[in-house]
Amino acid sequence: MINQDPPATSGDQVVNAVLSATKQLGLSHKQMVSRAYHDSLFMAQIAPAGMIFIPCRNGWSHRPDEFSSAADIENGVKTLALTLAELAGSAGPDKTEL
Repeated sequence: MINQDPPATSGDQVVNAVLSATKQLGLSHKQMVSRAYHDSLFMAQIAPAGMIFIPCRNGWSHRPDEFSSAADIENGVKTLALTLAELAGSAGPDKTEL
């Protein structure tokens, strides 16, 4: 058996913030399930979590020949920044849940 831990469910608010960011940037998106041991598998047990993936040549990642273009990396950084900005604006004294 490769993985005995149950999959983590991404937080709806996190997913919605990522989707909002991609729409603001005019980027295409694809919702995916990851069974890899990413930190979010464990962080989702204590806080809302989600992940942003960027395109890699041939779909290969976590390999020595992994490659993403500068433009794809830039789009990933912009998506992350807008996502964090939206999530940061959603919490405060009158909004206790993320």
